[in-house]
Amino acid sequence: MMLRPGVTYSVEVSGNANIVSYRIELTQPVGYEVLLSNVSGSDLIARNIYPADNTLNDPDTFQFLVRPTGFSGAVRKVGEATSWSTDRLIWEVGMGQLKNGNAAGAISIQADDFSEITYTPSDLNYSSPSTEVSVVLDSSTGALRQVNAPQALADIVDGTPNDDKYEIRFYSWKDVTGWNGTIYTVMGTPFVTYEISKPANEEISIKKTFTTGTDYYTTHLRYLSAQMTWEMYDWTLNLDAVGNSMRKVITVVTSTGETIGSTKTTVIEEYGRKLENND
Repeated sequence: MMLRPGVTYSVEVSGNANIVSYRIELTQPVGYEVLLSNVSGSDLIARNIYPADNTLNDPDTFQFLVRPTGFSGAVRKVGEATSWSTDRLIWEVGMGQLKNGNAAGAISIQADDFSEITYTPSDLNYSSPSTEVSVVLDSSTGALRQVNAPQALADIVDGTPNDDKYEIRFYSWKDVTGWNGTIYTVMGTPFVTYEISKPANEEISIKKTFTTGTDYYTTHLRYLSAQMTWEMYDWTLNLDAVGNSMRKVITVVTSTGETIGSTKTTVIEEYGRKLENND
């Protein structure tokens, strides 16, 4: 069973025999913490429960929540993203640091497979690790709309209906001008933008644009359903092709004006021999 970060789940424990006590244990994956009835543990949550009447004829109900602690507990720069997980649809982008230096968490996509909400903000997750971070939800959809952390604001802008596209725009804290009663207002240009979309013949595309002065640089991570392999542009990724023991990585470096700087194709064969072709 895969649990979505930021979603509260209920567990009901019941029985009809005399129960003196029972024990709940939840193992926390690296980079995440589990809160059981709003109490977090360290590496393992374990709690002994003692029913008042030594019976579970009246079920006990507990709530638990999985939330990211921020890139395996480490701080990642604002706007810095992971690559894809190799076994399911998992991707994260960091929110930088809190004032005490701890991680401000990460905005993430967490799913077993692609669905109709994969290409909408409704598939984004974020759990605030501190009162220093403000989270704004869309009033009509309940989806994540903005995350305002000490170092930056993440502004999530949905596309037009049915266009399978939205953007996550990162602004420096200095460019946040105020609050209009609904969302935080900004000025200037975002320093990093991620466009999540579904182009033709692809399962998903994430295009990153990094702006510095008048120049911009793009990186592009795509999953191609027709070829059943992953392609990445200026990204770090090794993933087995579906139904094939070889791994293929295509790296393309681009800069202002979409000029191709270099192309490198690497194929990893089954027994580890590496073939490279540089253009």
